[in-house]
Amino acid sequence: MTKSTIRKKILKLRKNKNLKKYKIDIPLLISILKKNNKKNFTVGGYYPVNNEISDLEILRELIKNNIKISLPVIRKNKDMNFYSWSFVEPLKINSYGIPEPIKSKIVIPDAIIVPLVAFDNNLFRLGYGGGFYDRYIAKIQKKNQIFTVGIAYSFQRINKVPVNKYDKKLNVVITEKNIIKWEFFFLGDVVGRSGCTAVKKYLPNIIIEKKIDFVVVNGENAANEGVGITEEITKDLFKSGVDVITTGNHVWDQKETLTHIDKEEKLLRPQNLIHPSPGKGFGIYNLKNGMKIGVLNLMGNVFMKNCEDVFICASKFLEKNILKKNYDFLVVDFHGEITSEKMAIGHFFDGKATLVVGTHTHVPTHDARVLISGTAYQTDAGMCGDYNSVIGMDKNNSINRFLKKNSKKHYPAEGEASLCGVIVDAINENGLANKIDHFIFGGHLKNTN
Repeated sequence: MTKSTIRKKILKLRKNKNLKKYKIDIPLLISILKKNNKKNFTVGGYYPVNNEISDLEILRELIKNNIKISLPVIRKNKDMNFYSWSFVEPLKINSYGIPEPIKSKIVIPDAIIVPLVAFDNNLFRLGYGGGFYDRYIAKIQKKNQIFTVGIAYSFQRINKVPVNKYDKKLNVVITEKNIIKWEFFFLGDVVGRSGCTAVKKYLPNIIIEKKIDFVVVNGENAANEGVGITEEITKDLFKSGVDVITTGNHVWDQKETLTHIDKEEKLLRPQNLIHPSPGKGFGIYNLKNGMKIGVLNLMGNVFMKNCEDVFICASKFLEKNILKKNYDFLVVDFHGEITSEKMAIGHFFDGKATLVVGTHTHVPTHDARVLISGTAYQTDAGMCGDYNSVIGMDKNNSINRFLKKNSKKHYPAEGEASLCGVIVDAINENGLANKIDHFIFGGHLKNTN
């Protein structure tokens, strides 16, 4: 469809909708503005007309937060500038029927709340056709960074906005339902038959309910014996909705993996294994709209099988790979034994990865957070396995091994599994995290989802 056809369709839809029930999460919007701007920033808003979603309550809340606001003024030559304004100051109606300030002081806002007719997942907007905002943003961005937020009703979202070289992407779009961002789901080590069964049973519905865009799972314990992964299990996990499988120190415990991994692009082993090793430790994969996500698999050095220095490996990786240049998002699975090493690698990647999450110890830590420079982090994701066990292994047999009584080689517990991991909200513009939530579902752990 042409821009004109889309515009007519959405404007008619917007006119006929009952819009009173649609509410923007104002605290969320303000927190995003604060997070993406320096102190003492200013915000440009708009005066809503033609059934546009109103930003007036947002502007009032910004004033309460001691944030200065402004509104646009369109000149006769179709040039646009923003003028400082407050709710006690008068407005006049311009030739387009839009209230605007009686010119006071021109300001250059640090952030703009942008009206729109339609938008897509790539954060392109369709306006009314005048090009005022695109020209203004292009003009300002020659000298200053400006953070752009589109607010809209969710029904204004379309598959693809027709764009040309003059159209400008927004930094974020917020609707009454959510912010337009990506949802990434990472699940910790899948352990044995129990863990595989739970992933296959529950993951498809979780993807739908949580609107997940990409799933990474650590599968190094997925085989029936609780160590390694087979080609058949790999295929089953992919069929269940898993996009990439990472591994760790047990990657070669099923010998077939030595040959299978070279044929399977979406199965990774630690990047810092002693070279040469089959397979690869890093891959770049396509998201639904052509954006790209990198997945990096690393393994710690402390109390783990011999592998190359992980911090040297990580340094070399970051010299060659840059967020928003080589890929739009980056997920790092750090398979390690000790918390200090995991935390150090988290801070090392802060601002350079979307998510750094630990695996291997099978116990979920309660420290999910977004680090200072925007990387989501959790020390250990936990496991997808039966928690009525000793880290996924039969508890009685494990106790006997500690007591040095008759016991067998460790084997997985077979009760109902809990799925453990994290869900990350990532923002298109910078590839970093807006939010991270720990995820626990089913089995013996207390459910959080």
